[in-house]
Order: sequence, then structure tokens, then C-alpha cells
Amino acid sequence: MTKELYAILTRYKDLKCELQDISILIEEIETQLLPSGIRYDKEAVQKSPNDFVTELMLKDAELIKKKSEKAEEAYHAMTRIYALIDKLDQPERLLMKYRWISCLEWNEIAERIEYSVDWCYKHNRIALDKLETFIG
Repeated sequence: MTKELYAILTRYKDLKCELQDISILIEEIETQLLPSGIRYDKEAVQKSPNDFVTELMLKDAELIKKKSEKAEEAYHAMTRIYALIDKLDQPERLLMKYRWISCLEWNEIAERIEYSVDWCYKHNRIALDKLETFIG
């Protein structure tokens, strides 16, 4: 497989992982922004929010914007993969969709398409060779 084809096929998976990481960060920040209970063991006077909250809110907004941009990139990457894969014959097309869009392991793919893992390996190689001719 050429570097160009590999870059096209792995871009969606990489972006999907980045989106998941950003979502986790957003969730952590938003959890920190939730109001906490009043502590009665320290001061009797409750203090107002400080700059820490403002910083968290700004970081949250930046991450949400970044997530939106990455989601759009992922959509375009997935569309590009589908455009390539749709040129293949049916069993190979399904195999490639499971591998590069759904990111499944070989044993899961073999189970879903009801072929052996060896068949999947063999036809993956054939499909990759065909895809190289489409981009070359």
C-alpha cells in the first residue's frame, strides 16, 4: 500500500480518536464547572466565582470549536474513503467499510461478513491493490 493510500484510509480513524479525546476533555471541564456544595467547615461567607471559572469556560469554548472543526474534517475524510471504496465489488466493499470506517478487528469483520479471517486478509490485499489504481 502506498503512503498516499494509507494516509487517506487512516485519516478518518485518527480524526475519530481525536474527537473522542476532545469530548473527554470537554466533559472533564464541564464537570469542573458544575456548582459544588457549600462547605461549612471553613468560612461562613461564600465567595463569588474567580478567574479559574472564567478560564475553564474559555477553554471549554475553544475545545467545542475545535471539536466542531475536527468533526467536519472527519466527515470529509469519511466521504473520501466512501468514494474510493464504492468503486469496489460488493464483498470487498463491505470488508473495507468494516475495516476503515467502522474500525473493526479482523475476527469481527470475518464474523460479520461470514467469511474466514484468511479470506479477509487475502481480499483486503486485493482491494488495496485496486484502490491504489483508483488514486494513482
